[in-house]
Amino acid sequence: MDGINDQVAAVTGAAQGNGRAIALGLARAGARVACCDVQIEKLQSLVEEITGTGDVAVAIALDVTDGERCAKAAT
Repeated sequence: MDGINDQVAAVTGAAQGNGRAIALGLARAGARVACCDVQIEKLQSLVEEITGTGDVAVAIALDVTDGERCAKAAT
């Protein structure tokens, strides 16, 4: 994943499965990751895992079916 160092990546469904794997991969590649999901406890665990290695991530409680909330999260 060349060219993503210090870029911001938002990953929905990051609490588990493919979303979690994508968030971890992006962080390892140098992106700053906004981990989004409705399962905030699992997100916090993921963010601790990412930041524990020195990479940058934040947890954002987000239901992607809520358009207004998604718009606010994007700003």
